[in-house]
Amino acid sequence: MKMYDLKNQDKPRERLMSLGVRSLSDVELLAILIGSGTKEQNVFQIAVDVLKQYSLKELKELSYDKITKIHGIKAAKASVILAAFELARRSMQNENPKPSFKYAKDIYQHIYEDIMLEEKEVIIVLYVDCKLRLLKKYVNSGSYTHQIEIPLKEIIRNALEYHAYGVILIHNHPSGELEPSEADIEATFEIKELLLRLEILLLDHLVVTKTSFYSMAEHNIICLD
Repeated sequence: MKMYDLKNQDKPRERLMSLGVRSLSDVELLAILIGSGTKEQNVFQIAVDVLKQYSLKELKELSYDKITKIHGIKAAKASVILAAFELARRSMQNENPKPSFKYAKDIYQHIYEDIMLEEKEVIIVLYVDCKLRLLKKYVNSGSYTHQIEIPLKEIIRNALEYHAYGVILIHNHPSGELEPSEADIEATFEIKELLLRLEILLLDHLVVTKTSFYSMAEHNIICLD
């Protein structure tokens, strides 16, 4: 069946206009983004095939090269899909351009959208001024589920470039284990000492999961003396 064979009330764009976007299925939403089919498949068939291969969570992580390898998805369609996911990601960010991070719970709330769907370890670095207001945020995603290398040189270079008063580290544990490992603590002390030589403070290091967080500052592992 071709798209033009459908009755108006069954077409996804018409259903969106009459019933609202939330009434559409995942297949219908993806079909709207894809826009058109090929000689071999209509747009619904392509959308169904895509969602059989990848979940929405997996689809949002696909690179341009990978998504264009899906049958029926060429450059223009891939660009639209990737742009839609990126806009959705950005819309979830905290709208306050300079949030203040006095408490660990405020840090956790700010970065939650960055880690909520991650299945790999991610390092987030927040650079703050003397009033603990955000200057810049750096996110580094690893290639593996249970390990990631801390980019020390980049952390220090960025801290100097942004004239940061302090640095806050966050990394997730996809396993759900909340306690920091010995390696986490050793790396924290190493970063703290390196930053102190530059008169920059390591204010906290949070280990986070999808449901909670562990603050090394609040547990007195990091002392600001």
